[in-house]
Amino acid sequence: MKILAAILALLGLALPAQAQTSANFVDGQVIHAQAWNTLFASKADATGGVLTGPTIAGGTAAFGYPETQIPVQSADAGVNLSPWEPLGYPGALFVRANNTGILGLADNTAGGSQFPVGVAGYGSLEASAVGGAAFGLFGRVDVHAAGSGGANELDCYNFAGAPSTALPPEQGFGSTQVNCVGLQIVAYGTYSGSVAEVLNAGSQPWDTGLYVEAGGITRYAIMVDATSTAGPQYDAVLKGTPTTTNLQIQTQGAMVASNTVFSVQDQSAVTHMSVRQNGDIYANNITLSGAVTIGSSTGVSCAAGSVSLTTLTITNGIVTHC
Repeated sequence: MKILAAILALLGLALPAQAQTSANFVDGQVIHAQAWNTLFASKADATGGVLTGPTIAGGTAAFGYPETQIPVQSADAGVNLSPWEPLGYPGALFVRANNTGILGLADNTAGGSQFPVGVAGYGSLEASAVGGAAFGLFGRVDVHAAGSGGANELDCYNFAGAPSTALPPEQGFGSTQVNCVGLQIVAYGTYSGSVAEVLNAGSQPWDTGLYVEAGGITRYAIMVDATSTAGPQYDAVLKGTPTTTNLQIQTQGAMVASNTVFSVQDQSAVTHMSVRQNGDIYANNITLSGAVTIGSSTGVSCAAGSVSLTTLTITNGIVTHC
């Protein structure tokens, strides 16, 4: 009787939730199999027996792990998904929240060669999709009011100790260095990658391409490394329009005339040429390919290739001897 009472209690809770009529059972009544079958056969499914929300379908993932897909149709989400139309409506999972939509947490408690990932994205442009595109991760933020909106933010919290200053950092398994890396972009595959990072204009341009906040970097704002046999063909190429300042070196605060703003060194860190904050140039040899002009005054015309700093004479700002 206790078991029957529990079953009846469950029915009493479930039936009103589905807007069904009562079976009018009474205490002590014995319900036979035929009665149960009749009751269940005549019940009305609220959705016609079809789940209109997320459904779960099992499968086999490409890497051999169990795969769970949760398809969601745009009409079921109850929100405006029109901003996603260029990308197609989500076919796996849609989550909307006032705080965190999806939170991935991965703890490495054993060390070794474990490689836990909080959230992983994988995109594949198949051989049959020539001219298409695929993204492993895509982030978008819409700004409709004053404030700060960031499509992506990457934070690294270091609680282990003083970070290593070794370059390049040691990032292999078993490293004893403390490395807190904000962003790592790596190329794999059969062929080399194209461009590691692109700052592009969509319907609008960016105001500033890369901004390093004052005090945000303690040593190198940008470090391009190389060895005697490996390195880029060009460390930097700065293009601009005829009205563009291609490179500006600016000192904040009181100028210290003898401090270097530009230096050319060899592999032993010996300086062979430098420019100081006051504009002075220190160099071993200077070869001039054009005539020398001092201010707006002209004196002796020095032809290209004929100027020697050991015999060059300037009197009252005018070149008097080449």
